[in-house]
Amino acid sequence: MYNVYMNLGDNNMSIIDAGPYQFNYDNNSSYETNFSLWAAVNTEEKLAFGEKPYSREEQEEIFSKLFSNKA
Repeated sequence: MYNVYMNLGDNNMSIIDAGPYQFNYDNNSSYETNFSLWAAVNTEEKLAFGEKPYSREEQEEIFSKLFSNKA
């Protein structure tokens, strides 16, 4: 079982059992590298659940909201 914490500003959301779609921000990698990895994992997850993947613009907006403190 995985515990994943998403930083949503003042509100943190805990997701239990993220399965293979877990993303952990790597402070030793660039913001761009982390974005690329997150975008790939997110797209894979959406496709696995039969959902339409986010556009590049949507991904950038979501990622910047989740990890604005890392930019």
